[in-house]
Amino acid sequence: MEAGCPVSPLRLLYTSLTMHVPKNVLLGVILSNFAFICTLFISTRILLTSLAEITSFKNVLLAIVVSSYFKIFLMAMMIWEFPSSVPCVIDILVLSSNAVALRVVTRSTTARCIFICFSAHAAKFLANRVLR
Repeated sequence: MEAGCPVSPLRLLYTSLTMHVPKNVLLGVILSNFAFICTLFISTRILLTSLAEITSFKNVLLAIVVSSYFKIFLMAMMIWEFPSSVPCVIDILVLSSNAVALRVVTRSTTARCIFICFSAHAAKFLANRVLR
């Protein structure tokens, strides 16, 4: 790139990500999150078909993303030292928040929502382990 030429923000983001993050780590994050979303979508459609009012998947996805606010603490782990048990605690908090959000959005039973969220988190964990 020449000096003085405009650079698009998307290209700048891509360049900064590829320079500092190994490609296999980035691929692992993308594939494990894809496994999470696919499992969430499939299990929501299978287990919640008996509801009279089927919630759109866009509302379910929005609730899951907003309820995952505990993941912001993982950013703090890059700066400060934490015990190795902190990511497990954060995962449990995210799992419980996701189950509550799914229960509110779908008006389903707690057991179904916990099972859906647990299966999605398990698929993400397994995809992450397979890629290592």
